[in-house]
Amino acid sequence: MYEEDARQRFWLCLPADVRARLSVAGDPYGFALSLVIQCCDQQRLGVMLRWLRCLENDSKPAMQVCELAEGLLEAEEWELSGQGRERDTWEQLRKALREVPYDDQVDLLCQRVVPLPPEQIEAPSPRNAWEAFLDLKEATLGPRGEDPGERFLQLLAEYTGRAELVRAVAEWGADQRHATVVKRSGWGGGEPFRPLPPPRLIIKIGYDLGNLERLSVAYRLVTDPDDDWMDVCEAEALTEVTEEELPRRISELIIWAESQQAADHGKLRLEFIFPFSLLFRFVVQNWPLELHEDAPAPSLGSQYEIIIRSEEFARDPRAQRICQRRWQNLHEGRGRVGSSSTVLEEGWENVANYLGNEAIVAFVAYALPGVDWQRQVYAAVICGVPVVAWRWMGKNGNPEAHFLSILRGEEEMASGKQEMNGLERGIKNLTKNLYLSRINRGTAEMRNRSRQSYDLSVIYHDYQPKPREQRQVLSGGNIR
Repeated sequence: MYEEDARQRFWLCLPADVRARLSVAGDPYGFALSLVIQCCDQQRLGVMLRWLRCLENDSKPAMQVCELAEGLLEAEEWELSGQGRERDTWEQLRKALREVPYDDQVDLLCQRVVPLPPEQIEAPSPRNAWEAFLDLKEATLGPRGEDPGERFLQLLAEYTGRAELVRAVAEWGADQRHATVVKRSGWGGGEPFRPLPPPRLIIKIGYDLGNLERLSVAYRLVTDPDDDWMDVCEAEALTEVTEEELPRRISELIIWAESQQAADHGKLRLEFIFPFSLLFRFVVQNWPLELHEDAPAPSLGSQYEIIIRSEEFARDPRAQRICQRRWQNLHEGRGRVGSSSTVLEEGWENVANYLGNEAIVAFVAYALPGVDWQRQVYAAVICGVPVVAWRWMGKNGNPEAHFLSILRGEEEMASGKQEMNGLERGIKNLTKNLYLSRINRGTAEMRNRSRQSYDLSVIYHDYQPKPREQRQVLSGGNIR
């Protein structure tokens, strides 16, 4: 700060309301004193200290300044985030969040809550979850008035499972809607925090039998992970739906479903069931989520995990039995990934024998000479392969390498041995990893990977051996 050029660079990083009242001219002491006064008056001390650490690369003098300013910073943060709270509860939350480093997974949680536009970002990337929480407190409320910061706390507690953090988040929200986390965490008995599984909005799209030029949309919201996805009541359906209005109708169902779920549930998951005659017509991950008429609509793929199912599979007991055996093979370490490249080597006429190998638990399809990828997808589903993936754009070539990287949930490629060791975990986490790959756009490489992931669709049949007799079913008969 002793050089005017350095002060100028620092000044340019500060919030506009601080810059307007601060001059870089004069002696360094006067600049520093005026800087602290202006930042304290306008509650921008935290932003300033984050920029100082960033520009000085956490140098020893910068760290000493932060230590000296800790009292002022704590007072500012209490004013910004402690309204209506007990001081002890606030301090407990602050301490717990400051111990959680701001890694890639925490960043994804922030993006999942609300991606902040550039014009709202006043400070460098957070160093810990507490700074991320303060940033989200500055974000606009969600479409139904929800606080992004509070939603972030819930997701973070679910992600980390740290007892101290779970306790702090629960006590922080004890007087709010998500207080049920306290009851479910079971601290007295030493039980770890167990968030409820994500609710599932099951949407079955087919032809309207009263008018085959229109579509019907049957739907069901379930909150029990053991509920059978195949059981969708046709009576609870939207009828006479045109193809053009389908994304809007789906958006309405999603808004309804989210209004029904409990606060300690995970994020809603979408499960689409299509007949093969419609399966390849719609790229559902690219459909807009229409929340407000005048607001930009994000894509479904940027907001939710998406699973695609086959109606033909739900009607085929033989395919279901084979699918169950393949899952067992995966669990016992005998599973592997198949692809069109092997079919090409062995010849399409031998595809039934190839896909009949019950060690194949996932199949990646792409166009072959004389054989389109749709036929291969159909063959794999009928043969009971649990996971079938394909790209919509044939010009993108073989998607197998990208699919395998999604299975691993990582950017770099691994060896075949590493791939097999994590195959079961990767298959079980596939839809989550695909969602994360779509929304993680921090670098040019990640953005390219994200585009590829939007182009990738996956049929996922997690076999349900015994549909439960009592299911928790939430209907939305008022949505028309």
